[in-house]
Amino acid sequence: MLPAFIMKIFKFFIKTLNILRLLILNFFFWGIIIFSLVLFINKEEATLESNSILLLNLNGNIVEEKTALSPLTGLAGDYLNRAPKQEMRLRDIIRVIEQAAKDPKIVSIQLDTTKMGNAGFNSLKDISKALDLFKKSKKKIIAIQDNYSQKGYYLAAHADTIIMNPVGFVGVHGLSSYRLYFKRAIDKLFINYNVFLVGDYKSALEPFTRNSMSGRDKEQTRDWLTDLWGIYRNDIIAQRDLSDANMLYNYTHNLPELLAEVGGDSAKLAVQAGLVDKLLQRHQVSPYLKELSYNPENTVDFNQYLATIPPREYSSEKPTIAVAIAEGKILPGLQPAGVIGSESLIRIIKEARDDENIKALVLRINSGGGSAFASELIRQELLAFKAKGKTLIVSMGRLAASGGYWISADADQIWASPATITGSIGIFAAIPTFEKSLAHLGIYCDGVGTSPLAGATNISKPLTEPIKAALQISIKHGYRQFINIVSIGRGIEPEKVEAMAQGHVYSGKKALQLGLVDKLGNLSQAIEAAAIEAGIKDYNLIYLEKELSLQERVLQLFSAGLKSINTMTQISPEMAFFAEEVNKTQEFLKSPDPQGIYAYSGDYPY
Repeated sequence: MLPAFIMKIFKFFIKTLNILRLLILNFFFWGIIIFSLVLFINKEEATLESNSILLLNLNGNIVEEKTALSPLTGLAGDYLNRAPKQEMRLRDIIRVIEQAAKDPKIVSIQLDTTKMGNAGFNSLKDISKALDLFKKSKKKIIAIQDNYSQKGYYLAAHADTIIMNPVGFVGVHGLSSYRLYFKRAIDKLFINYNVFLVGDYKSALEPFTRNSMSGRDKEQTRDWLTDLWGIYRNDIIAQRDLSDANMLYNYTHNLPELLAEVGGDSAKLAVQAGLVDKLLQRHQVSPYLKELSYNPENTVDFNQYLATIPPREYSSEKPTIAVAIAEGKILPGLQPAGVIGSESLIRIIKEARDDENIKALVLRINSGGGSAFASELIRQELLAFKAKGKTLIVSMGRLAASGGYWISADADQIWASPATITGSIGIFAAIPTFEKSLAHLGIYCDGVGTSPLAGATNISKPLTEPIKAALQISIKHGYRQFINIVSIGRGIEPEKVEAMAQGHVYSGKKALQLGLVDKLGNLSQAIEAAAIEAGIKDYNLIYLEKELSLQERVLQLFSAGLKSINTMTQISPEMAFFAEEVNKTQEFLKSPDPQGIYAYSGDYPY
């Protein structure tokens, strides 16, 4: 009797669990649907009136292609105190500014970068160029914020007037690049990190093999940081018409002394340094705008205004230039938006190749590379595109290094921003094994195989000498292949390529001097160059990118609202930062390269 009774209880328990599971799944499903419908129904339509102010509120990361999100991404981000940031496409920002410049109903731009997230310096330069063109339409730009971050201030410097709160500050402090190093931690965990690489400057693996930055990595990092800071500094001096060119140097090098002179008042210092024009409290902003004959009540924000812009006209009678976005790490196979999947990008390139109306392709690259295998597959498809007599132009974004350069080398022209980070011609393999970690716990691996290579991928035992030798030979072969690709694609002698390779990273400015890129300019200039190269004048412009599916769009909307769900389980910001740094450092190892060989440079934040 007792076993039967227990079985009944057990069955009832299982049945209850199934019912709960279905209820939870239905809750999430209908929650997503209702959440999306509410957002859609409540979406405000822009009512554009005369004498309107465009609120250029740059919220979130500025990207070339929006990343596909899922609710799990949002939940994981919340747990790490790092909820997914909103994303804005660079081309949408530029298009909004350009449209506003010729829109008679828009009389001014109010710039607000308070919530702006990550943005490459090249993106900031493109936006600033659009802002300068807006000012040429005889319309004013007013930057109004409590504080200014360094990147936000770069854009604000292009405004006619910069307004800040009397208790605010301008966070201009110079550029830096720091990362965490784990060698000692790895040793303490008894992990045997097997590294195979070619290139004295190839530093992507240094966090695993060192406890500090190597001298060569410091040298190359200092070089490109100096180039980028020089661009930033000179642009600020020119835009703000600073009579004392040394003021910015003093602001970043002697801040304590300068603050002492003004009694610690950072806002007063910003005005004296010529970085800010006016100090206003929040309630004083609206009356000030009215004094300038603007009506603050007639304000349309970025998303509202973007929705009013009609799509580009397309004519089947005209030839077409296509733009393909290649942003993120390079991985084999089909990948979601925000990651370069070899098969995903190949499909786009093939679409351009097979469309007789497409005469040129501009490949916009923002990537530090990834899988060498996937990079080569993409390059092969680009060569097939060119073999049909079509024009291929590469436009480099913030980063086009290692695998990102691998897929660039054969272009008819390579365009880069002076602030682009490129080069890093080199490859590596990295295989951690855990035989010592397991032995420390009293666990051992043993067995037999039919050859010295059998069981070579078993990470519970050390790599055999034959597999180590084979990997090093493969790495050397892959490096020579990379050198030859660059040599043939760029028309440079292999010896000269070898001298500038070695995994060395360069700014776009330096890459132009070395012949690794052809021209300095933005995406619009690269598109114009494609038209000239293809011999066409009047043309359609289309973007061939992986659009988010309906499911991905719904999930992305749903993810944006997840932050309030998981606040009770957040870890500390310090631990979240550490977890994020560890994840970024080892993320390239998630690339399932068939041979375990990577053309990856790292992300190079600054």
